[in-house]
Amino acid sequence: SVAQGSASVALAGVAHKIELSPRVLDFGIVLVGNTREQKLTVKNQGVTTVTIETPITTQNTASPFTVVLERPLTLSPGESKEILMRCSPTASGIFQEGVRLVIGSAILGIPAIAKTMTYEEYLQSLLEAHNTIVQDLGAYGMVYGWNKYRQFDFITAGFPNMSRTDFESLWDFAEQELSSRNAPMNVQIDPTIVDKLRRVLERLQAIEPDDLIDWMELLSSALEQGRFDEEYERLLPQGLDRYQAIFVEVLGLSPQDAKNIIRELVESLTEQPSLFLPDQPDPKAQEIKRTIDFINKYLKALYGPLQYVLPPLGILQQIASMLGLPDLSIYGLIDLMTARWDNAIRVMLSLGFNLDEMVRFSEAIRTLVIRVASRGLTSSLFRLGEFAKLFDWMTNYGIPRDQRDRCEQGLGTIYIAANAVRIGWQYNGLVLNTEGNYFTNYGDWWGASLLLSRSVSGRSIVTIARGDHCRQCAGKATEIGDWIEKALQLLPGQVTEYTANLGAITVVFTNPNPQGIGDVLSALYQRFNASDKVIIVVWMDKNGNIWWSCLGGCNNLKPGEAEQIACNMFGFPAGCGAKGWNDLITLPLSEVKNPMTIITEPMDWFEVDPWYFTREWLCRMTRQQAAGQGLEGLWDLLCSS
Repeated sequence: SVAQGSASVALAGVAHKIELSPRVLDFGIVLVGNTREQKLTVKNQGVTTVTIETPITTQNTASPFTVVLERPLTLSPGESKEILMRCSPTASGIFQEGVRLVIGSAILGIPAIAKTMTYEEYLQSLLEAHNTIVQDLGAYGMVYGWNKYRQFDFITAGFPNMSRTDFESLWDFAEQELSSRNAPMNVQIDPTIVDKLRRVLERLQAIEPDDLIDWMELLSSALEQGRFDEEYERLLPQGLDRYQAIFVEVLGLSPQDAKNIIRELVESLTEQPSLFLPDQPDPKAQEIKRTIDFINKYLKALYGPLQYVLPPLGILQQIASMLGLPDLSIYGLIDLMTARWDNAIRVMLSLGFNLDEMVRFSEAIRTLVIRVASRGLTSSLFRLGEFAKLFDWMTNYGIPRDQRDRCEQGLGTIYIAANAVRIGWQYNGLVLNTEGNYFTNYGDWWGASLLLSRSVSGRSIVTIARGDHCRQCAGKATEIGDWIEKALQLLPGQVTEYTANLGAITVVFTNPNPQGIGDVLSALYQRFNASDKVIIVVWMDKNGNIWWSCLGGCNNLKPGEAEQIACNMFGFPAGCGAKGWNDLITLPLSEVKNPMTIITEPMDWFEVDPWYFTREWLCRMTRQQAAGQGLEGLWDLLCSS
């Protein structure tokens, strides 16, 4: 699924401001030969009258999207009108493109997405999903779908190993039953199911993750020893009764049925093979293994009850589409995410990353997963899908960009997202390029969306952030600049979506004492110093000091905000003492004893205090001492006489 909402677009070169709702046309699944329609609301927020029409171009015959607009629309200031958008596919596929409108003298593209399937393909996908889920869950496994012409919705449950003929027979039976009763052909799912789902999630999210895992592990151990019933009764007054109550009070089961279901859940967790880093005996590797195993079991224990209500297959289908996979069950998604997490660690170890970095990476993932699990079912499942896609992007050999480079970026981005969350920021998920698949030239772009509800100035700040764990960073200046260009395009939508007072782009180098920061800052400053959007670069020197540099939109910052962002990206509270590099490089020349020395030595001088570059300080050393710090050339120039 794609985030919906409205977006305001200021059209360059004209005095118009247009508000669109929704900002993405998501048609979902559309069967070939059918048509689905959506309405796009266009509101003129500007001060002049505008005309809206379709562009005079040759229609792309492969595109399923069309604009139903027979004549131009005129919008006065403050006026809004609806435009009908249509998806009428003639072939199967995943379509992602811009539906264009001419507004005044500008052409505006509205992103449109649809997954198109033939009736046979849709039937096969439902059949496979049903058999997979029922195999995992027995009679409690359910699949939701609709018939060929969307005349009715249906749920199938508990039929093992269904064939295509079985599926079609059930549909025929349902159609005959509805017809015989003169029932309306637009039957909807009982709304009480939705309410049950909401209440289940509320109860689950009130249980601490560590408590839930403790209960599952104690019950698992007791099950192996043949004393499950005794341990179950012992744990009930210690908090397990809150988990049992989800089945009894919300789902309407008897205490014994609830106990049987929890036993089945524990058995499924016990039978889950351990695939995580089995060939690493090191204690740190075992710590990583425990973290991944914890998250796998926690998510399954958390979402287990949902399998007994109504599987959110519409969500899972779209996540599977995002991942380029067949339909997934909830457990299948969890296993996929943790398996790719495990594989990412293996690949990074083979590339020379150390176990300490992998421990920190795994702890960061745990922090983010537990946080997103508390944000609702739809959001949390999509976040799991994003993690799975990120891990695959970091490690896949088929992507043109260098594998280590991708791992450095993914590692750094996860680090700073977790740091920010621990210090009070809200993690909104990964912002990724959905223009194409990442096995071509598209999709090679990732950032984390983070929201600070209240900064030191009292304002809310949303940032699109990129971390980078590079050691030698000078060669990434162009790549990071291209990343910032894309982030600048996405930032206004983030500000609108989270109603923030300020939007910022943040680039953080997470490896202490990264080399080449001076080259990166110089290149980025030349490229973005005229930007009116806030762009901040943050890094840490070898002594643990945090530095920040504002490259654009600096006048939009209030005192203390840049320092707070810099501190928080490393997991420290505001006021941690982060230093603004801009203040140091703009000292009056009269206060710098030898300003020429800053540029005479070919070294990364951003890593040290520029006041060190004075004749008085340097010439107290012997030449040998200066050579020990790589300054013999500068010593010869200033002190040899």
